[in-house]
Amino acid sequence: MSYKYRFEKELNRGGFGVAYLVSDLKEKKSSKVIKKIALRDVRPEDAIDVAREADLLSKIEHDHVLVFHESYFEDHHFCIVTEYCDGGDLKDFLSSRNKDGCILAEELVIELTIQLLSALVYIHSMGIIHRDLKTRNVFLKKTKHDEHSIHLVIGDFGISKVIPETSTYIRTGSHCLKGTTSYTSPERFSGKYDFKSDIWSLGCIVFEMCTFKLAYSGKTEPEIIYKIVYHNQPNLPNSYSIELKKMFKK
Repeated sequence: MSYKYRFEKELNRGGFGVAYLVSDLKEKKSSKVIKKIALRDVRPEDAIDVAREADLLSKIEHDHVLVFHESYFEDHHFCIVTEYCDGGDLKDFLSSRNKDGCILAEELVIELTIQLLSALVYIHSMGIIHRDLKTRNVFLKKTKHDEHSIHLVIGDFGISKVIPETSTYIRTGSHCLKGTTSYTSPERFSGKYDFKSDIWSLGCIVFEMCTFKLAYSGKTEPEIIYKIVYHNQPNLPNSYSIELKKMFKK
């Protein structure tokens, strides 16, 4: 299937594989991303995560979720083809604004939060918990109407889970915990959690948009977990309104 694409450059390397920027040879000026996972290099359970990501993305159609094009096997690799977001990820965007000394206006924080929340409401209605929502997994793309506006999409559904129809939560032992610790909700460390876990992660993203800092950080993972489980939520800067602070606390 790779014959359909011209590989332009490597974008990044992750734990599961390599992402490439490619051009679709049938669609002029169409850039896409192919994530290639070498199946020989991953554990069986990780291969299941990769297949799950492709399956979930193929079922999701929402303005603020990464567009899935196709997936295929080729030369002992599993490949996932998605849209290319030309604005990078939210983490890099915030780092750039921080270097420029520019805080995000409250109106923009609210607008971006609503975009992400709308995506979460949609995927939750399908019974899906993302489980790894963070600024690295949120991408920016330009819009046709206004290239200066910010349009966010959520990607990387590799460790997402579907809540069974017979249940209202997921139970996972702590030894099976996956995700990024600084964005992980307290209940996930107990092994029983539901859709609200993603809302907690969204709150961590809101804090990061307002402060350019992680809501929970530390020198070691146990230290971060302790802060999440036993400490109070951090406060937003005084430059933001009481209304936004109340929304963040919820």
